[in-house]
Amino acid sequence: TQRLIQAHGDAITSTSANRPGVPPAMSAGEILAQWTEAVALGELRVLDGGRLAPSAPSTVVDCMGRHPRVIRPGAVPARVLRESVPTLIGDA
Repeated sequence: TQRLIQAHGDAITSTSANRPGVPPAMSAGEILAQWTEAVALGELRVLDGGRLAPSAPSTVVDCMGRHPRVIRPGAVPARVLRESVPTLIGDA
C-alpha cells in the first residue's frame, strides 16, 4: 500500500466503487465499465486484484456533520458501530 501511495502521490480512499442502485462490482473490468469517464479523467485509478467473492457491501458513514450518519447500510450494523460511536444517526 505504501509503495502504491508513493508511486501515485495520492491516498487510497475507497472501500468500494459501485454506483447507487447498481450491484457491487466484482472485478476491475466491471469497475472500469461503470466509471469509464472518471478513469479517463484520472479521477479514479483501479488496481486489479482479481474477481471478488460475493459479500455484503460496506457500511458507509458520513462524518462531516456534528453527528456521524449512516448513509449506506452494509456489512457492519449500526448497533455495532454505536459501541464505539454512540452518537451515530441512522440504522444499518
